Amino acid sequence: MKSVIDFEPMSPRKVALVLLGLLMPMLMPGLAVGSELPQELRDLRDFYRGLESVYLKTKVEISIRAPLYEGHSAPVEGAGVIEHWENEQGFRTRASFDPRLQLVSNLDIAMSEGDFRIYDPAADLLAIEEPEHLVDGLVSVPLPTPNPLYLPALFLAPGDDACPACQMSLDYVSETSRWQAAHADMAVDEGASPSTAERFIGYREGDPYRMRIHFGPTKPPKPALARSVAPIGSRGIVRMERLRADGEVLATYVFSDFRPVNGAEGRLFPMRIQVAAHAPGEEPSRSTPVMTEYSIEALEINEPVARSALVVDPGKDTAVWSRGELLVAAE
Repeated sequence: MKSVIDFEPMSPRKVALVLLGLLMPMLMPGLAVGSELPQELRDLRDFYRGLESVYLKTKVEISIRAPLYEGHSAPVEGAGVIEHWENEQGFRTRASFDPRLQLVSNLDIAMSEGDFRIYDPAADLLAIEEPEHLVDGLVSVPLPTPNPLYLPALFLAPGDDACPACQMSLDYVSETSRWQAAHADMAVDEGASPSTAERFIGYREGDPYRMRIHFGPTKPPKPALARSVAPIGSRGIVRMERLRADGEVLATYVFSDFRPVNGAEGRLFPMRIQVAAHAPGEEPSRSTPVMTEYSIEALEINEPVARSALVVDPGKDTAVWSRGELLVAAE
């Protein structure tokens, strides 16, 4: 796996792409570097800063229209469920997917007290390892789809060659330095109500890429407003695009169905998120090999998280592989 520090010498084309990425704000009229962080992002930052604990449950619908790897059959559609618990002690993510998708069907993952545990129910195997911090503050989590809780803040983390399966955490998204770094190198539309912002993120297969953020109105349903505190602001992130330096769209993220979250002082969160991965070299509207849609069914914040909710403890007959040693073998 390549890293942002140790990578192969770049071809002249790649050098040109890097320069294009660095010069992008100067080449695009209306964008300014170092402007004040847009209000939409300040609201998102404050939402994450206010989280001390969280429980999330989401339904995931996946449509795979092209083979993902050799031997993978497509097209195929299937659904799954992701549950996520997290507080200052650690996190746990439990996921199950339709086996027809030919992805990881079931996993139960937890990290707390210095242990990183992965339980595979199909194999009845529990692996206990040291957390794999490939990038400072991020942990590699082997899930086939990212955690939707952190998708609105995707521009904060690289998620690139250095850590392709990294997951953010409450500590990561609430840390002031992350937002200061984003502010320092983000190109933002000039004006009181910016419509877009862009930021260089990292490298994918050696090519530089950036995130383009689109701001727009976030209108929750009227019944939801009647039951909760009036929302803060009326705009937020409604769309993001992962772009190569030459402007080719690699992935699209669409956020909708914004609703107030109890305990978040009226701030809104998107309960529906669509992620489309696009085929390189083709128009996004014509080629979408993978489409993922999240429908968040529960989002509870700052409620007590039981210690047992953060522990993966499948049973005494489960095979246990701990730090390279088989401790218990299943009969």
